[in-house]
Amino acid sequence: MIRLAVKEDLPRILEIYASARRFMREQGNPNQWKEGYPAPSVLEEDMERGCLYVDEWEGTPYGVFFLKEGPDPTYSRIDGEGWRQDTPYGVIHKVASDGTRKGFLHTLMTFARERFSHLRIDTHADNLPMQNALAKEGFSHRGTIYLANGDPRLAYDWLGMEKVLVIGCPGGGKSTFARALRDKTNLPLYSLDMIWHKPDKTTVTREEFDTRLEELLHLPRFLIEGNYSRTLERRLEACDTVFLLDYPVEVCLAGVESRIGKKREDMPWVETEFDPEFREFILKFAAERLPHIYKCLEDAKGKRVVIFRSREEAASFLETL
Repeated sequence: MIRLAVKEDLPRILEIYASARRFMREQGNPNQWKEGYPAPSVLEEDMERGCLYVDEWEGTPYGVFFLKEGPDPTYSRIDGEGWRQDTPYGVIHKVASDGTRKGFLHTLMTFARERFSHLRIDTHADNLPMQNALAKEGFSHRGTIYLANGDPRLAYDWLGMEKVLVIGCPGGGKSTFARALRDKTNLPLYSLDMIWHKPDKTTVTREEFDTRLEELLHLPRFLIEGNYSRTLERRLEACDTVFLLDYPVEVCLAGVESRIGKKREDMPWVETEFDPEFREFILKFAAERLPHIYKCLEDAKGKRVVIFRSREEAASFLETL
């Protein structure tokens, strides 16, 4: 559970930072945090300002971090590509855990994303574990910033969802989830089925499809729903966020059954029967298609990947937006 830190937490917080400094030295990063950093007086000031948090398990803090709304004066100058947006942002500093529980960085990032749609953070060039973790969390390396004493730090930012993919087995509810996400985010929604299929149940050529898809991928904002695995790697290059609906096969089969005979905005014609070949495709999807999807997601760097195993999980996520 994440909560604001209080003065009674200070002894435990100092232990956490001591543990983090030892870990940094063991990982070949002896220069980022000198002995005694951060000073107790600085931490107490952070507490008074209401921007120091702890994550605790069974009543004992195991992680600590600083989070507040910017601007941060050290981020006013940046060498390199530069920040992607000048919109208000949240600042994350002083991230540390005692190493007793996995997933702390993801937990705190989820907490921060619920409060800010734009985040900035920096780390030392020798801190490879943090750099790798930030890439997995969808942060983008933007250049170099400089602390008050002139020391350089690698600067990263994360932006809220602007270029989004929704993928998964047919029948799982990709289009339903995508429409709900569109309504929450105001992202323009595009269905790949509507691009590929014609109202007379024929299809466009592969070249026509690829041209139209490329036009979408160059838009500043998009929400693209559909699989079309031949183009997945290209779409992953262009997106910042991807949602995978990995549901049990029986859920997907029932989903197709329930839509037979109904008009849908993501298909230019009405399905009148459950095509046997389509049913077979769904039955084999987990074995023949999912491994490729997961491999593509694993290879995609700097993307936010969200996987739902049930419709309940997807609904809970939408409620947080």
